[in-house]
Amino acid sequence: MTTETIERLKDYCYASAKSKGFYTEDIDDVAYIAAIHEELCEAFHDWNTRDIKEEATWYADFEFKPEGIYVELADAAIRTLSFCGYKGYTLHGLKVEDEWTREDFCEFICKAHVVLGQYYEIANQELVDEHAEKIAFKCIENVFSNFINLIESFIESSDAIVNNSDLRLTNVISEKLNYNRVREMKHGGHINIAYEDIKAGKYNKTVIENSEVRIVIYKCGIIIRIDMKENA
Repeated sequence: MTTETIERLKDYCYASAKSKGFYTEDIDDVAYIAAIHEELCEAFHDWNTRDIKEEATWYADFEFKPEGIYVELADAAIRTLSFCGYKGYTLHGLKVEDEWTREDFCEFICKAHVVLGQYYEIANQELVDEHAEKIAFKCIENVFSNFINLIESFIESSDAIVNNSDLRLTNVISEKLNYNRVREMKHGGHINIAYEDIKAGKYNKTVIENSEVRIVIYKCGIIIRIDMKENA
């Protein structure tokens, strides 16, 4: 990922978070970083409970919410990027040489926790002067840059091996932020306005049918639902 791309993503994620009511008050930085660690744990939970060879994302019934290992990793990236926007950190792209397979997932997760954990070590140093503060600030920028680039390298290299595709972290982030747009402020209650509209019959409906299959596409705002049934 280039420096220009990661900086653009940072601004996008921060603006998205603010539009949902986040960062309106001072936050507990350490608690926020702990929440990013939690996103990594959720990715591990998915890996531990689902078939590792499943597709990168799938959709939960009714809420149309993107789910899966890569989505949880994207959540960790989104939280990190928005936090960096809030704190004024400048991120930079790196050429990461790591090649991952999905079977390397546990190793990757451990490494991701270690990289992110460096923030706490740096942020809790006793800084004696302004020069030391500037050095610490740059070190934290490096930690978060390394973390984002590490997530990118796992998603892109592991998916390419299994699915022979060119999935990008930017694609998964965009997919999740599109979903977040129709959630409540601060994402409370998981109420999906578009889904309520679909239930009320407020949607565009397209039917595609032949002798083998019937496909019904419902579109409501940015939400799309596809039902497919084989014809007898």
